[in-house]
Amino acid sequence: MSRNFKKISVASAFVAATTLPTTMVSALETNVKNDSNTPVTLSSERRGWYEEYGYKYYYDDNGELLKGLQEIDGNTYYFYSYDGHMAYSSWYDEDTITDNGLIVTVNKSGIVTNYAAIVVGDWTHYGDKWYYYDADMNPYIGVKTINGVKYYFNYGQLAEYLDEVVTSGDTLAYVRDGKVIEKTKFKDNELIYLNGNCY
Repeated sequence: MSRNFKKISVASAFVAATTLPTTMVSALETNVKNDSNTPVTLSSERRGWYEEYGYKYYYDDNGELLKGLQEIDGNTYYFYSYDGHMAYSSWYDEDTITDNGLIVTVNKSGIVTNYAAIVVGDWTHYGDKWYYYDADMNPYIGVKTINGVKYYFNYGQLAEYLDEVVTSGDTLAYVRDGKVIEKTKFKDNELIYLNGNCY
């Protein structure tokens, strides 16, 4: 009796091991739809545009997932380097992203309207803005010193046309055309004088 039980257990485990992955793959694959909005059952059938979990992807004629800048039907799109989903602006008419050494501006349809390569450790000019990126491709933010000159970066962009007092962490700085003219640290319960004004 125990011998028959072992055979049934082994047989059940074998059936479960061979059918479970197929069932799981089928369930996942039916969530993917092609251009005509019909479910795709095998990844080898993927060609062209696909939407999965609210993200758009594009597969070439060989079934390969595209990444980076790609021209498709006369438009340029950007597909993220880490998973291949298409970049697009969800809130604004246009949005700017950085990925894989590029600054890319896309519209709500995902069409690229501008792009440039990031220059690491030097000034990067993009559109009408200036940026400065560290060795890890992170944009400078706040008050930073470059070649002995202090600059202020607002959301990663050089604050070129700014002529006011700004905060950066625990620092209060007077900025004119992106350059820090004067700065001081915040002090608890003390008045701060900067550019002839009291704060």
